Amino acid sequence: MRRIMTMAVIATLGGTIGAALAEDGTAAREIYSQAISLDAMKQKIDALGYDGRRLKMDDGVFKAQIIDRQSGGGVKVIFNLATGELVRARLAS
Repeated sequence: MRRIMTMAVIATLGGTIGAALAEDGTAAREIYSQAISLDAMKQKIDALGYDGRRLKMDDGVFKAQIIDRQSGGGVKVIFNLATGELVRARLAS
């Protein structure tokens, strides 16, 4: 009896987890489909007065290392994927 109950719980959890993963994949595709292009993001960085390094889409955001043209200082930044707005910035080490 205990074995049957354990198997039923495992089967229920497996179905629930599978459905959650399927929804997460759909949400991820939706986020990336609404994203601005990498070229558009490069143009925004350039317009701000920075040279972009290592620009990539990751975890639903743009991650980049940028260099200030005037000071030469490096900054690690995260931009919103859909709008290109700055989300977070910190000095590169």
